[in-house]
Amino acid sequence: MFHTSLRTLLALLACCLLTKPSSAVDAILIRAKHVITMTGPPLENVEVLVRDGHIVGLGDSVKPLGTYQLIEVDTLMPGLVDAYSLAGLRGGDAELTREVTAEFETATTIDWDSIDFLEAATAGTTSLHVMPSTENVICGFGALVKSAGDDQSTDTENKRIINPRTGLALAVCSDPTSGNSARSRPDSIYVRLPTNRMGVVWIIRNQLQKTRDVAPRNPAAMTPTDKALTAVLQGETSTFGVSRTSYDIETFLSLADEFAFKPTLIGGHEAYKTVDVLAEKNVPVVYTASTGSGLIGEERTDLFWNTPGLLENAGVSVTLAGGDLLERARFAVRFGMTSDGALQAITTRPAALLGAGDRIGKIAAEYDADLIALDGPPLEFTTNVRWVMVDGNVLQSGSNE
Repeated sequence: MFHTSLRTLLALLACCLLTKPSSAVDAILIRAKHVITMTGPPLENVEVLVRDGHIVGLGDSVKPLGTYQLIEVDTLMPGLVDAYSLAGLRGGDAELTREVTAEFETATTIDWDSIDFLEAATAGTTSLHVMPSTENVICGFGALVKSAGDDQSTDTENKRIINPRTGLALAVCSDPTSGNSARSRPDSIYVRLPTNRMGVVWIIRNQLQKTRDVAPRNPAAMTPTDKALTAVLQGETSTFGVSRTSYDIETFLSLADEFAFKPTLIGGHEAYKTVDVLAEKNVPVVYTASTGSGLIGEERTDLFWNTPGLLENAGVSVTLAGGDLLERARFAVRFGMTSDGALQAITTRPAALLGAGDRIGKIAAEYDADLIALDGPPLEFTTNVRWVMVDGNVLQSGSNE
């Protein structure tokens, strides 16, 4: 309780420190001893110029025009990208009255004032992939959003939204069965399907089969669910499967083969048991297992601490997700992942996976000015975040500012 309250207090304090360059300042010049660009080897003693929410350029040749604010830091790196988050979902995590909500879009239900975003931003996360919860089977579309900003509008034109429809989420796990019953009076929303894993898989297969075999015969009668699943079957949208156990992972991959869609695995707690098939099928893994417990999720999955390292060694594209990204990267390196791989897993790799590799995840000209200032190497456990910049606005002011 104390830990949660402290995080909340720090996030509120950071909110109060959210600043913008003065109107009399044309740009921000960041002078860093070390710059991790994620485009090549780290650079030493480099200046990075920021103007109008974007990185203008970097290097010795950077010459700001007009007035500018100078900030000196030890280490500068790109803002972190969390590829799986439930931050800010207004009205609960899921629509529980239906098992299939393929048309649901998290982008339309986000509470932009949620403390979740402030906590993520103060920890260095500048972009989050907000996804629907897994209490129903076909869950809906995720959205890639910024963790801070002024826009509070509720439509998909919100400037904090990078991509309002990143892909459709399927819950290929036991989560949708939680609390459900089929043998009692229908006096609760939990008297519904599915009641077991077989029911989960049946619902997914049944919906995909109907969309593939029946819906095209009468396009005018296609429901929003049909249209969403048609986009999956035609390869027009990504498909994210939330699976933790090895048998659920194998089931998700089997469904992908049967219906010819390209899968991305989220969860992957027991992916160490399916390394070979994931590598063979070139399936990206968004690894969300925490390092703090050996029993996770509805299925009480086993945790093997070097799963990211094993997947990396096998050639699988691994992204670390689920909050506290620097800590996850540090633990992954401690238990076998390479340092370069761990940094890519929280910056460039999730950015590319979510279709935004051309604007976030790197320090390069014309990229969004989403940056983190650190007081040491990012993968050292003693290193602290000094401040975070989102779209050129500094959050959590540091001592050098």
